[in-house]
Amino acid sequence: MLAIARNDKTLPTIETRGNDSLLMMENYGEKHFLLDGTFSRQYTKCNRTADISMFYRIQKHFLLTLWILSLFGASCIRSVAQQVVFENSKQYLGYYRPQVGEYGDEVTLAGSARLITDFTFQYTGKFTPQGDERAKVRFYANDGNVLSPYYTAPGTLLYESGYFPLNPGAGSRHMTGLKVVVPDRFTWTIEFLGLTMANSDQAGLLYFNPVTVGQSYGDYWLKTQNGSWVPYQTRGLDDNFAAKIVATYAPDSTPRITKITPSGRSKYRLLVNVIPGRNYALEFADPTDPKKWTRQSTILNATNSQIALIAPAPTPARLFRVTELARTVSMLGGHPLVSAKAIKGATYALEYKNSLSATNWTRLPDFMTASSDIVSISDLSNPPPPVRFYRIVDANKR
Repeated sequence: MLAIARNDKTLPTIETRGNDSLLMMENYGEKHFLLDGTFSRQYTKCNRTADISMFYRIQKHFLLTLWILSLFGASCIRSVAQQVVFENSKQYLGYYRPQVGEYGDEVTLAGSARLITDFTFQYTGKFTPQGDERAKVRFYANDGNVLSPYYTAPGTLLYESGYFPLNPGAGSRHMTGLKVVVPDRFTWTIEFLGLTMANSDQAGLLYFNPVTVGQSYGDYWLKTQNGSWVPYQTRGLDDNFAAKIVATYAPDSTPRITKITPSGRSKYRLLVNVIPGRNYALEFADPTDPKKWTRQSTILNATNSQIALIAPAPTPARLFRVTELARTVSMLGGHPLVSAKAIKGATYALEYKNSLSATNWTRLPDFMTASSDIVSISDLSNPPPPVRFYRIVDANKR
């Protein structure tokens, strides 16, 4: 049921009234109220500002009406506090695994925070220092080759540390200041270098068990010389390595329209909460086909957490929205890395033009399945192009 009433509260807000939740949105001194029992059941316990995306209909004569309110997730806005989402550091089993090549543990995280900020692991080294003993840590999404109903190999590289030096004896590496978004289940690996793994020249991860926060499968992944991944399990031993993972919540990149006011004749000024450094666009829906959107204006590399957009009042009335665009083009290993807003689990392709005047886009061969709300794809052309224009598209569409 939709009703309108007068109210001067700061909006939008959620209030719980009996079995219903009251969703309110400002509209020039008037408030739109949406009563929905299902909505209430999802939010009654939290009673906080809802995580919502709002679409509006705008038309001439300064008439603004609420058109659609759609829920993006069924949880309250979360605290930014850190939480331990995986821990296996309580009981040492007295073993370690010296291993040539890259290997590591597939883990399932507890809680709901998925922006890793801290990562700690333990190892031991038995060697005479020569100065070249070092290691590197990587995180992978388990979206690679499906080996069986129980094993999906590491695939998308989510994070790669720089090389760090190793010391003989028991060691612990505490990595802080990370900002890596991971899925619920992923694999972390170690690669020891500068060691032969002979009895007097080796290093390895320590075996700990049981896992006290999160889960681990009791086996480990090893990357073979041909680049494929193989799961291994030691007879009579759970292959769980000592680690602790701390995470917080990734910032919500959904733009929020917070205020709409008249701006001159037949125009409106929109204040939108955004994440600085990202790109946003104002788009209008086709009045005959609401699935088609036309871009009206853009703001690239937002400098503040709130931006202002001017929206004309078109005739006939139509829906409009503010969306996030491709976030960044950076360099990784000397090659362009393009990142964009994505749908978790969807597969994307990178396409390019060598000039904006070119008619057709060329698709690069490497596809990427998004493991979070951001997907990143590299242009591995050799040599790297001096100038190129990119877009990320659904890999299933041409």
